[in-house]
Formats: sequence, C-alpha cells, structure tokens
Amino acid sequence: MLVLDSSHSDTALARRAAVRFVRTRCPWADAHDVVLVVSELLGNAVRHTDDGGWRLRMACRRPEELVVEVYDTSSARPVPRPGDPDNGGGFGWGIAQQLTSSLTVVPRQAGKSVRAVWQREAPPAPAGPARDGLVGAALSGPAPV
Repeated sequence: MLVLDSSHSDTALARRAAVRFVRTRCPWADAHDVVLVVSELLGNAVRHTDDGGWRLRMACRRPEELVVEVYDTSSARPVPRPGDPDNGGGFGWGIAQQLTSSLTVVPRQAGKSVRAVWQREAPPAPAGPARDGLVGAALSGPAPV
C-alpha cells in the first residue's frame, strides 16, 4: 500500500510514487492512465478545497484490482462539466471515468474521498478443440473424393 499526504509531499512526488507503485505492484495496469487520473484527482483537491490538502492511498487489493483514493476536506461532490478548450478545464472527470473501471465519490465525516478502481481484464479464453473436425479438415487440404 502507498499512502502520501500533502503535509509531507507534493503532487509531483505523488505522481512519481504512483508510477513506481503501479510498475512494481500492479504491472498489468497502465501506469500512464493511473498517473493521469491521480494528477486530475490531486489537482481537483488542491483547487477545490480551502486548504488544498489531500491524502493519496493506493492499494492492489487482489492481483486483479488497483484502488486509488484521494481524500480531501471539501464535502462538495465533483461536478462534471463540459470541457472548455478555449479557457481550459472541465475535461478531468470525464477523462478519469474513461480510464478507470469505476469512479465513485465517498462522503466522509470531514470531506470526501474519490475512489478510482481499475479491474484487470481477464485474458482471452483459449481456443477450444476444433468442432466436428472441420478446422482440421480445412487445414489438411481438400477432402478426398
């Protein structure tokens, strides 16, 4: 588990730590996707709370699940808004939703946490045996007459 907070860290260090954590603990997860979501969540915590404080927690709960939580002191839920390419902003929540398996807001006694989860995709099922010998016949050339 990785736990960092703004009283002992900054967002740049948190991003670097997130990449190292993913590469060593959950190498199946896309480190670029994870660090982008971490950056968005930390940036929102800094911009939209009075004190700019945050706590980042990352854990691989099972070999197939990565959970990232960012806690902040604001009880206000994130408000998705359309992106504004001219003035910037408004794209983060939608991007985070697209890059994660789930993105939820959990109210806390003093603030909230935003929880991003990545589920490892199951590998494709192995191909089964050829049905009725059709594949084998097709591969071995024309059928005798």
